[in-house]
Amino acid sequence: MERIIIETGEIVDNGLHEVYVNTKIDYNSDVAVLMKIFKSTEIAKDSSFPNICKTIKEFKERKREYV
Repeated sequence: MERIIIETGEIVDNGLHEVYVNTKIDYNSDVAVLMKIFKSTEIAKDSSFPNICKTIKEFKERKREYV
């Protein structure tokens, strides 16, 4: 994907890299597992991504304290 200024046609390189994934289809790939963890409303426990699961758990538990 390129960001373009419509009026001038100039391509903007803002250093941002975007990745789009289809979360409706589960190919059992690492990316699919990771997206499932991100989408879940439950606290995930997955040995493939222990640090991410730990961080999400901490965030969700902290959020519950304020609700």
